[in-house]
Amino acid sequence: MRKRGKTSITLLLVTIAVIAGCSPGPEPIEYGAVKCDHCKMLIMDRKFGSELVTVKGKVYKFDAVECLAEFMLDSSVTAENTHSLWVSDFEPPHEFLIAEKAFYLQSERIKSPMGLGLSAYSSAERADEFRRKYGGKVLSFEQMLDYVRASREKS
Repeated sequence: MRKRGKTSITLLLVTIAVIAGCSPGPEPIEYGAVKCDHCKMLIMDRKFGSELVTVKGKVYKFDAVECLAEFMLDSSVTAENTHSLWVSDFEPPHEFLIAEKAFYLQSERIKSPMGLGLSAYSSAERADEFRRKYGGKVLSFEQMLDYVRASREKS
């Protein structure tokens, strides 16, 4: 009986590990080799890469925060079938941040791939440090989406 109990616990732990390991998350971007799923440009700059991961695990890759936002505004991928959104931290080592928790700087002095001057940061303090250096305005995720939406309407 004892052996069966250990086997059951081992099987349960293995199952949990497999499920946890298979949950959708960001993938490394092959900079210089992969095209943006929105604008189709080659993704080149680690400071701006972004991803949208669906609940089924499909990963859409973008060369800029604004491409991620545009894709969200245009796409048939809805909030209900989106698992997570990821943006690259502007600062080295340019790790992925959860997009909704990141802070954004919109500055004309930061040259993002699509020209809206958006960059992402891990904290409001870090974003404000870069704002003091480059000028511009610190935005929340929702404010960043509103900025991209308004920029589209001007075009």
